Amino acid sequence: MSNRTKLILLCVLAIVLVGVLVRSFLMLKSVSPPKPAEKKELGKVPTPTTPPPSEVSPPTPQPISGLSLALPPRNPFLPLVSETTPTPPTPPPQPSPPHLPTPVISQVPPGQAPLPTLNLVLMGTVIGPKRIAIIKVGEKNIIIKQGENIDGLTLKRVERGRVMLESLGGEITLKGGEPE
Repeated sequence: MSNRTKLILLCVLAIVLVGVLVRSFLMLKSVSPPKPAEKKELGKVPTPTTPPPSEVSPPTPQPISGLSLALPPRNPFLPLVSETTPTPPTPPPQPSPPHLPTPVISQVPPGQAPLPTLNLVLMGTVIGPKRIAIIKVGEKNIIIKQGENIDGLTLKRVERGRVMLESLGGEITLKGGEPE
């Protein structure tokens, strides 16, 4: 390195050192509380004065009962929060099954064969471009379109809340429950 580079480096280090010293001096000065300045009058010698008894002793802090700055002893191997086993929420009471309407079967005119006895319950109807009925036969729900057969019965007509089935023995009308 040349002498000029060494001189520049030395100046930079000196400036940094002076800055650190000034900063630490200012920090120390700000930490200590400032002392009140006494007024000195010319020609008078300051005499020590005794303050009145109320100013002699600073007020003593009153201890607060029940408070302690020390932390209670704690075992570091025990969890801070006790874990409890969660209890599963109780399920809401199950609503009773809906009351199914009883099928209405039309009377057989005299001279005709009796209609087959089937356990049929109308569960619902769909009115649209294709009319569909949902009929419960025994334990099974069957979806049937208008004009299709089910156990020897033909679905003749589907209306809102009722269907008409036709067999060789006559017509059966099933009515569903009223919409809620």
